[in-house]
Amino acid sequence: MRNRARYTRVVVQSIRMRGNRVEEHWSQWQREQESDKRLGTHRGYVDWADHPTVWNLVSKEAFGTSGQRSVIGDFADFLACLMSPFERPNALSLCCGNGDFERQLVRSRVLETVDGVDLASARVRAAQEQLANEVAIQERCRFCVADVNRLSLRPRTYDLVIAKSALHHVESLERLFEEIYWGLKTEGCIVAMDFFGPSRFQWSDLQLELAHRLWTECVPFEIRQRAKADGLAYLERPSLDAMMRLDPSEAVRSSEILAVGLELFTLEQEIPLGGTLMNLMLWGDRVNYFDPGAEPHNECLQQAFLQERQWILEGLIESDFRLIVLKPKKRTRSYA
Repeated sequence: MRNRARYTRVVVQSIRMRGNRVEEHWSQWQREQESDKRLGTHRGYVDWADHPTVWNLVSKEAFGTSGQRSVIGDFADFLACLMSPFERPNALSLCCGNGDFERQLVRSRVLETVDGVDLASARVRAAQEQLANEVAIQERCRFCVADVNRLSLRPRTYDLVIAKSALHHVESLERLFEEIYWGLKTEGCIVAMDFFGPSRFQWSDLQLELAHRLWTECVPFEIRQRAKADGLAYLERPSLDAMMRLDPSEAVRSSEILAVGLELFTLEQEIPLGGTLMNLMLWGDRVNYFDPGAEPHNECLQQAFLQERQWILEGLIESDFRLIVLKPKKRTRSYA
């Protein structure tokens, strides 16, 4: 019994240490963003879907839209349609960051109220400071520091739980989904736009093979040469040690998200967004080698996107990024 108690303390301590590293990582990220804003610098695109040419292609295929689109804009429009039957919808947003998206939803009356939670204190502080400048919505938004792995919700509280790039950072999936299950109202739902691919980014051999094929067949020679000069020419899976050093929460159980969620929820809607190969091809700073103002670069991205899409439709690969809607299964007992 003494050994078991000691083991439990070690596990709890380990989780807390990982949580501290995660908090430090994302708080530092926020400080760097604020520094860039003050200095007027721009680090470029963050990931594959941040590139405007790529997202316009995704948006057209996934949502049937055209013209210049954005991830946040499309997600907000999707939520607006979903929430239209609700009279005064209130929501919980997981891993809300600096709260820009949440304030937009309240400002545009997609939501009546929103509670945003995030582990990174610097990100929550930024959300609170920006909210202080928007008197009209101050009473309708709340942002606080919380670990989604240990979240406790009041029963039947929310119409909607938003998970925008959040669930792939959650280790205690079973606990979180159970909290959400009881925290949602009867007609409530989870909407997640997230990464559902290999945990810890341990890409399959097939993924690496096909992504490398797109890189060599679609990407202009000068871009491949630039990547080679910068040491970014190789598409590879990161080591587990590297993942832990960067952010212990990154894709911690991403491949298990849907299976765990379906124990308590039904899948009402699923929209494949792709990224299974494009994410690898545009990994890191490679995404910034593609100029959205250069037509040859856009043609290359379109060719790669359409080929990836075809392989997904044929069932050769699955879509790593998806937008899903989950609704609670019928509750057979009252909240305990």
